[in-house]
Amino acid sequence: MARIQWLRPPRRVLTSFLAVVVCCVGALVWLGTRLLDQDRALESQRMQEQLEIAADLAAAAFERRLGELRQALTGPPADIRLPGGTVFITSRGQDLVLYGQAAELDRRSRQEEALSDFRRRPSVTGNRESADLPA
Repeated sequence: MARIQWLRPPRRVLTSFLAVVVCCVGALVWLGTRLLDQDRALESQRMQEQLEIAADLAAAAFERRLGELRQALTGPPADIRLPGGTVFITSRGQDLVLYGQAAELDRRSRQEEALSDFRRRPSVTGNRESADLPA
């Protein structure tokens, strides 16, 4: 019986050991939650920075396009070089003059209209109608 008593650990040492382990586990859990909170905060900060960078890029592109338009409008209308998809309209008396892609379409439609008017006119040398003319 004396040998069994000798092999048993003292209760005070066992209790002290368990108290130290519980304190270490508690500290580890607390540090883990702080680490997760910091990770979430860092992720949120990075997303905010990415949004700011994207907004800066969009603003710079907008400013560049606006600068191109301002530069185009400072020159004479004949020398205008507009960015794609823009139209510049000036008024000369009662006529409107278009510059840009719409002006190209307007010129083509006027040319086609004049050509179709020419084809509809009767022939000067004979009485043939415009239907006889080749298209």
